Amino acid sequence: MSSHQKPCSSRCFVCPVFVAAAVTVVWWVGCGGCGCNGSNGAGDKDSGVDGHIWEDSATDSSGHDAELDGQVDAGPGSDCTIHTLPHEEIIPGELYRLPPTGEHKVYSMDWNGTQVAYSVDRCGSDIRERDIYYFDVNSLEETPVVEKTHSQHSASVWQNHIIYTDYGYIEPGEDPSDSHGQLVLHNMDTQTNTRLTDDCWSRIRPAFNGTHVAYLSYEHAPDGSEPPDLKLLELASGDEIELADHTQNIQRTYDIAADYVTWQAQPVEEPNVWDIFYHHIPTGTTDRLHRSTMYLFSSDVSGSNLLWNESDGTAYNVYLRRLDSGTTEKVTDSQHDQIVHTVGQEHLAFVFDYERSGLSFPSQDYDLWIYDLDTNEARRLTNTTARWGTLEPSCRWLVYLEAWGEDRGVAYAWDAVAAGVLDADCHVIPCDPQVETCAMIEWRGP
Repeated sequence: MSSHQKPCSSRCFVCPVFVAAAVTVVWWVGCGGCGCNGSNGAGDKDSGVDGHIWEDSATDSSGHDAELDGQVDAGPGSDCTIHTLPHEEIIPGELYRLPPTGEHKVYSMDWNGTQVAYSVDRCGSDIRERDIYYFDVNSLEETPVVEKTHSQHSASVWQNHIIYTDYGYIEPGEDPSDSHGQLVLHNMDTQTNTRLTDDCWSRIRPAFNGTHVAYLSYEHAPDGSEPPDLKLLELASGDEIELADHTQNIQRTYDIAADYVTWQAQPVEEPNVWDIFYHHIPTGTTDRLHRSTMYLFSSDVSGSNLLWNESDGTAYNVYLRRLDSGTTEKVTDSQHDQIVHTVGQEHLAFVFDYERSGLSFPSQDYDLWIYDLDTNEARRLTNTTARWGTLEPSCRWLVYLEAWGEDRGVAYAWDAVAAGVLDADCHVIPCDPQVETCAMIEWRGP
């Protein structure tokens, strides 16, 4: 047992039955002989905009593959015949189609500015649904993270490490259909995987910042009969704290940055409204925005900039709390819904704009805009309203998706500096497509 793992809880000996769920994570190794039988997981779908483009489905597959800590899962015995796929250069040196082509379902994506990690059903079978790969925009190569029986769920990537959920671990003597989700750490430098967790309840949807991982925990209700708690685990020490209690109806739109975790929930003292909470990791302090409204959702954080969506009764707009100064700003001011999807590099935000489609959230027909929170410049990036997806903007590459159907779509990496969208200092170059010729994203899918 590693220093990150905890001894098995006495809860395990109840041998609870788990309910299938999205991105389920369980700490599991022995638990003194308790079978903890059943498929793992619990929980409902997100009610708001997600930090990932596609979220994991509410089902899990079964299988019979047990791996050891630190063992690389891909290799002899794998029934996957498509280990990697090529990219396609669309505009030389500027625009690339990534290996997810729409042929296979994509359940989650994340990226760190260099590598795009994704969970796909490329090697689908009766006992396998998803495997995990990543694509490096510098080398233009795809690499498998794990290909084996059982599902591997959403990957969260930070610098040269990925944390994902793996259902491929089974306690000796257990029924092969009783898989248990695990948090696994992948080192991209050494191409090795190390199991981190070891308990008998589900821990789902990891969000990783390099030192800490936030996740939803069913420790209090291993059978999934109640909503989850939101917890934060420090990898180096194995210490964890509870950020929010399951009675607060935590939404699965939480986000993590180097120093902050943020989430949407109902305050204990005001159970009939929503608020945005944020936890400062270095000091261990938690606070809330005190918005106290039913018309608020989906917070994202980068650096000390915290963004969320809130309506005044007319339309949803984007708001910003600068946590270092405590000031609050209204980023957008429109009569049409403006939905912040993600923020990166501390000052760059992607926003879904419903003005040209004339529709409203949660319709899947909108434009994609990029906002510069430092200079207050913004520009429309799309020439067609559609179901666009995005990952966090970086100082060079913008990764976006054309999404359609059920968990299907095509991912692209666009060099925003070469295209004239960002300058060399990572700031938005203004361009009005109504009166100027601007580099824009073109819909290329069905």
